[in-house]
Amino acid sequence: MTSLKQKRVLASADRLAGIPDAQMEQIIKGIRQRVPVEEYVNKGYSAAQMKEIRLGMVKGVSYELYAAPYISPRAMHEWRKALEKGVSDKTIIEYLCIDGKNYTANQIKEIRLGLQDKQDVKLYANPDFTSEQMKEIRLGQKAGVNAELYADLSFSSAQMKKLRIELVVAQIIDYIKSMFKNVYQNICIGINKLAQENGEVVEMMSTEDKANEYIRRAYERIAEDNPDIEESPLDKKVNEVLSYVNSRNFEWADSMASSEAEAEDMEM
Repeated sequence: MTSLKQKRVLASADRLAGIPDAQMEQIIKGIRQRVPVEEYVNKGYSAAQMKEIRLGMVKGVSYELYAAPYISPRAMHEWRKALEKGVSDKTIIEYLCIDGKNYTANQIKEIRLGLQDKQDVKLYANPDFTSEQMKEIRLGQKAGVNAELYADLSFSSAQMKKLRIELVVAQIIDYIKSMFKNVYQNICIGINKLAQENGEVVEMMSTEDKANEYIRRAYERIAEDNPDIEESPLDKKVNEVLSYVNSRNFEWADSMASSEAEAEDMEM
């Protein structure tokens, strides 16, 4: 057991060592930037938290809203970014804490992105949702599909994503049918031709189903290569899908037919 004398020696050595260099750096930067450093010195903040408070001061936002030792540096970062993007103090206060539960930094990010897009984030601003679930609901709202369909805690984030993509693809298909009718018909004709070459007898309805599946897979592959497409407006999604389809000249539809045949063989 450490004696009282040893404790005093250790405390004295600790005082001589001073505060961590990272915290000293934030104090010095604050002094040089003429911000009220006394607001974050000796208040129990880590260096990373001190940085977020200092940057909030420099940017002239209401840093007091997130300046609390129990809020993580990453969470502070997201709240600061939200304030810098013009989200009101009142809105920040509304979502800082729900029923005594604090949001994680990733959850705050989804709320921030939704607020920046002028969304009604109340649909997913619930600490019981994971950040991944929040993202799927936010992306659905941004795409203009019925995100309320799956905005429920009973759905996993993977299930939410699957439903969102189905809704988005339906939206893309309807747009192509409406605005690029000839293009859609050519896709159906091309897939029908491939089926006939493979000796299949295809009804027009099943051909359309295959064309829709082809478009769905095209969108999924585009999203895998470029996740930012999920944040894009409908017309850009449509253009990317049509560009993808044209560049492959139905080569991929042929591989799709092969994979379907393999799946049928496995079921037999």
